[in-house]
Amino acid sequence: MMSEHVLYICGPYPGNRNFKDDDVLSTARQITRIADEMGWVPICPSISSAEEPWRFGRTIIYRLRPEVDAVLCLRGWNMDTACVHERQSAVIRGVPVYESTPKCVVPTIEVRG
Repeated sequence: MMSEHVLYICGPYPGNRNFKDDDVLSTARQITRIADEMGWVPICPSISSAEEPWRFGRTIIYRLRPEVDAVLCLRGWNMDTACVHERQSAVIRGVPVYESTPKCVVPTIEVRG
């Protein structure tokens, strides 16, 4: 049985005054689709509904398994306080953190441990 690999996608969230909400949502949807196609189970609070509060913030970071899961920070993450805190939480827990770049939009799945 194949283990599910969770990719938590954080990046500026809707409502951030530095970014247009349409751009944030469009990017989040595109990255989530790519991650899903690559075999990840993507969790992206930017596009989660209010009915799924368990998907938000550091709560989910503390559910991630450092040996198989990862966090992906989208462009502009460092301009959103919530993303900065989520990234810090992941680093403290030893969860691999990646930054999306034009050359590597979504990391490949690696099993560590």
